[in-house]
Amino acid sequence: MSDGGAVAGVMHMDEREPRFEVYFTRTIDGGKSWMKPDMRLDTPPKAPQLSEAMFPQLVHAGKAWVVTWTDTTKEDGRVVGRLLTRASTDEG
Repeated sequence: MSDGGAVAGVMHMDEREPRFEVYFTRTIDGGKSWMKPDMRLDTPPKAPQLSEAMFPQLVHAGKAWVVTWTDTTKEDGRVVGRLLTRASTDEG
């Protein structure tokens, strides 16, 4: 997602750890370089539980970034789904 200028951001799912996580990265120079390392946004549950974060969405307005994604985990033997959101008001 871009503001039409040099600032752009990307949300993506990744399986670096077991199961999917969501990450954010951004550029401030039109894509010539990107933030390293990218930032994991979901919070892993306490072991031995596993969660799966998927379907990230991103909105950029002015200096604000708002991201949302779904997360599923097992609690007491049943699958629980959540919709999670994080926001930044200082360009990420």
